[in-house]
Amino acid sequence: MSRRQVFKGAMIVKKDEKIATLIRDVGVDADFDTFFEAFKATYPKDWARVCHRYEELGRLNKPGKRTSMANPPKHMEEVFRAFHKKLKERGQTPEEYLHILGLPKSERPQFQDGEPPRELSKMLRGAKHKDMQRRILAVNRLGKYRCEASVKALREVLSDDSSQEIRMLAYEKLSRFGEEDLPSPTG
Repeated sequence: MSRRQVFKGAMIVKKDEKIATLIRDVGVDADFDTFFEAFKATYPKDWARVCHRYEELGRLNKPGKRTSMANPPKHMEEVFRAFHKKLKERGQTPEEYLHILGLPKSERPQFQDGEPPRELSKMLRGAKHKDMQRRILAVNRLGKYRCEASVKALREVLSDDSSQEIRMLAYEKLSRFGEEDLPSPTG
C-alpha cells in the first residue's frame, strides 16, 4: 500500500510580496490580529490553501499524532513574525522591500553595506573551518555584507585557502564589492 502525500506547492503564492504589501497597508506597528484579519479579507484564496494544507496533513497522520504544520492562525503568526524579523535584519521598510522585489533580478542589490546583524564571528570562524562545505557557506554569507571584517576575511580566504574553488568564490565576492588589487585566485 502506498503512502498518500500532500501537494507540495506554495500555500501563499508570491508570499513575500503579499506579506510586505499587507504590513505596509496595515502599518508596520500593527499587531498580528490586525494583520491576520486583513490577510483573510485581502487574500481569501491563499487563506483557504493554508487551511486546506493543514487539513490534508491532519488526514495523513495517525490518530492522536500532531501534524508537521502549526494550525493555520499559528502558522500565519509565524509568517508575520518571520517577515518582521527579515525587515529588521535588513534595516528596511516594507516600501523599500517592495521596491527591491519590483526590480529585475539582475538589478537587485547583491549585498548590503555594513556588518551582518548577527553571527559575524560564526561566519569568520566558518571561513577557516576544515570542512569545505562550511567554508563555501561562510564565504557566501560573508559576501552578502560589505564591511571591513568581511572584506578582510575574504582577502584571507583568497590568499590562504587550499581550495581553488573557494578562492574563486572569494575573488568573485570581493570583485562584486568593488575591491581592487586582488591577488589571482588561481595561484
